[in-house]
Amino acid sequence: MNQASSSCCKPTENYQSFAATVWIYGSPTLIVLGTIGNILAGMVMMRKRQRKYTTSFYLTYLAFLDTVILYTGLSRQWILARFGLDIRHQTSGVCKLHMFLMYYLVHIEAWLLSCVAIERLAAVWWPMQAKYIFTRRFAMIQMASFSAFLFAADAHLFWTQALIPEGAGNICAINPRFLAFRVNVWGWMDMTIASIMPFSTMITCNVAVVVKIVQQQRMKRNHGTTQETKVQSVTMMLLAVCVVFLICTLPITIYLSDTDSFESAYGCCFSSYVLWPIFNMLLYLNNTTNFVLYCVSGKKFRQQLRAMFSCRPNTIAAHP
Repeated sequence: MNQASSSCCKPTENYQSFAATVWIYGSPTLIVLGTIGNILAGMVMMRKRQRKYTTSFYLTYLAFLDTVILYTGLSRQWILARFGLDIRHQTSGVCKLHMFLMYYLVHIEAWLLSCVAIERLAAVWWPMQAKYIFTRRFAMIQMASFSAFLFAADAHLFWTQALIPEGAGNICAINPRFLAFRVNVWGWMDMTIASIMPFSTMITCNVAVVVKIVQQQRMKRNHGTTQETKVQSVTMMLLAVCVVFLICTLPITIYLSDTDSFESAYGCCFSSYVLWPIFNMLLYLNNTTNFVLYCVSGKKFRQQLRAMFSCRPNTIAAHP
């Protein structure tokens, strides 16, 4: 994502110190924790009994995306804060590629979680039909399709971004020839692709899933049973993932959609050196915590994790 402008003010030492502390110490912490958690999550999801489930396929891909996003985004911020070197400003190729990757990866993650939400909706409301529709082959075709669509939507960054002379050097910024496109078209495109479509899909599907689970729990209580099913176990785990995604990504989405309002309300320096690092860390926290969410909310996942570390045979299905 684009970095908030810091050229509109002369920051105080406290602001600069705060931002530097967040980037220098927060970035490697999230990268290390996220790498370990995502590797463990991927190992559990790739176990023999889990490979046939579409949910495991989605979550394995999600763990990969989370790891790549952490290294692509936070490594740049750490190098910038630690050495004062922005890798985007070095060459035109790096400028274009890094901007493309940041938008593309974040967009894919949002759409992937939308697919997970739709799959859970079908599994809870129409379980028999879902078994035949949401196959591993269907998931692969689905992911390839929206990945190709998002690539086409974000490909313009390869020519709309450029190294622009500023002062004694260059900065990676919008090519002045495409400024009108950036302001009038791309802002709305990005908001729709990254936020409106996936957020509305996830919220709608998750609300419908919660309604169905509540209905099922009431029926079970009426029949004198409250045993949790495999479907409910993995559904609650994925609900937690979607909710945390919304919480972590919504602040920076709102900030980027109307940065001028934040700068008017809180001041340019506070927005650039306090709010921007905080909202970024919250965004990357989403790429770090999924393993913890699986452990906390997924009983079957915990069983598989214990089985993996104890080298027991793979006899427990983590997903229905």
